[in-house]
Amino acid sequence: MRIGFVATRLEGTDGVSLEANKWVDVLKGLRHECFCSCGESDWPKELVYIVLEVHFNHPDILKINERLFKDKRRSGDIARAIHKLKEHLKAELYQFVQKFDLNLFIVENALSLPMNVPLGVAFA
Repeated sequence: MRIGFVATRLEGTDGVSLEANKWVDVLKGLRHECFCSCGESDWPKELVYIVLEVHFNHPDILKINERLFKDKRRSGDIARAIHKLKEHLKAELYQFVQKFDLNLFIVENALSLPMNVPLGVAFA
C-alpha cells in the first residue's frame, strides 16, 4: 500500500514525529511505501508534500486560534475564515492523494488537538 501521513509538523524529536517514524519503520518492513503532508518536515523531499497552512504556527492559523480561544463567542467572520481555509486544505489533501497515489491516510495530530481547526474540519 501507499500510505500518507498527515500532521501539522513531522520534524525533529517531538512525540508526534517520533511516533510517525516508528509507524514508518514498521510499515516499510511490511513493504508499504510512506509519504507525508505537513507544514514542516525533515523527511526526504521526494516523500513530502508541504502545505504551509497545515503548520500550527502559520499566521492564518495563529489568528484563527487567537479568536477561537480568546473570544467568548464565535463570530460569523471566524466561521467563514475557518471554512475558507478548510476548502483550501481539503483541495491540498486531494492533491497529496493524487501526487503519491495514496491508498490510506494516517492522521497523526490533526484530529486529536485543536492546533489547526480548519485542518480537522477538512478531514471531518
